[in-house]
Amino acid sequence: MRSRNRSGKAPLMHSHSPSHASRTVPHAGMEVGVVHLGTTMPAVVDEVRDGGRTLIVGADAFVLSPLTAHYVRAGEPYYGVRLRLSLAAGIDGD
Repeated sequence: MRSRNRSGKAPLMHSHSPSHASRTVPHAGMEVGVVHLGTTMPAVVDEVRDGGRTLIVGADAFVLSPLTAHYVRAGEPYYGVRLRLSLAAGIDGD
């Protein structure tokens, strides 16, 4: 049985293992998917700018949205064209 703190709640268990990154760190040459209207097209990150907050993919810049934490095409709303950093989720349009 877990010990309880003064408030009567069980203490939170935290894992500080460096092998469990919370999100993928983008880098030049990384394969990504460009998601638009439910279709995902394969692409490659050409350049990383602003400490990883801006990614250049093809001729487009994608910026990290502070609202959703997704990379969205610069100048578009948070629900517009975005990047999928993990190709494990699948690519449509092959």
